[in-house]
Amino acid sequence: MPEQSFGRRLLSTVAGTWPAFQPQPTVMEEPPEPAEWRGFQAPRRTTAIAPTWRRLLSMLAGTWPTFDQQANRYRTQEEVIARWGADLRRAIQRRADLEGADLKHTDLMGAHLEGVNLRSANLVGAILLLAKLTRADLSFADLRRADLERADLRLANLLSANLIGANLRFANLEGANLFGADLEGVDLARSNLERANLSGALLIAADLEHADLRRANMTNSRLITATLTRAYLMSTDLERANLLSAKLISSNLERANLTRANLTDANLVGANLAYANLTGANLRAADLHKANLHAADLHNANLSSADLVGANLTDANLTGADLMSVTYDEYTQWPDDFTPPPSAR
Repeated sequence: MPEQSFGRRLLSTVAGTWPAFQPQPTVMEEPPEPAEWRGFQAPRRTTAIAPTWRRLLSMLAGTWPTFDQQANRYRTQEEVIARWGADLRRAIQRRADLEGADLKHTDLMGAHLEGVNLRSANLVGAILLLAKLTRADLSFADLRRADLERADLRLANLLSANLIGANLRFANLEGANLFGADLEGVDLARSNLERANLSGALLIAADLEHADLRRANMTNSRLITATLTRAYLMSTDLERANLLSAKLISSNLERANLTRANLTDANLVGANLAYANLTGANLRAADLHKANLHAADLHNANLSSADLVGANLTDANLTGADLMSVTYDEYTQWPDDFTPPPSAR
């Protein structure tokens, strides 16, 4: 093939940067930073290096299998990944098909993986720091202990993905689908989960401190012992969510839907629950010290043994609410014309 034609193939396949090679064809250096294409000279094609470039370009183009001239046969996807260690850092893989790929412990820091099919992929311990994964399909993927800090996962599909022990600090998951995902022990501190679908998700012992969960769907999610300190949960749907012993200190739950949610023994000190729907919610032994429950709907809610010291319940609906053994003081504000039971304090 003429050298000019090879250059055209290289430029049309790679849309950003690529690894540079030492004289030995099997040794890769770190990829250079993106550069302008004008004036670019394609690498000289030699008999030794051409097969190496073909294999690499096939990987970058997302085409499988690739041809191994030495073995005179096609390599499988697994063989190519094993051969090169799948070090595709900063490689642009737009809409590539990597379904079921074994990318365990792969370094994909900063990779552009927008719209990539990674369904059922093995990404255990993978480094995806700062990776671009908008609209990527990660459904049923194994992401245990993966590092996704500051990754862009907007509108990504993480249906039933396994993210146990993963790091998602500062990650952007706006509009992402995490239906049924396992997020036990995940670090989601300061992450953006606005409008995300977390219905049925397992968030046991997860860290969601300062996380943005506005208007997220968290129905039937399990947040047992989860940390949601100072989290933004305005207008979030938490119907039937299990928040047993969860920490919601100073969190903002204004207008949140907590219908029939389990908040037993939850820490809601200083939380804002103004206009929240807590119909039939279980708040037994919950700590609502100085919480704002203004105009909250507590119809048929269980507040037995709850701490309401200094809480604001003005204009709240307490029809049918269980206030047995509740604790309050002179600073607790009740609805007009409401006579509270004797304080247990």
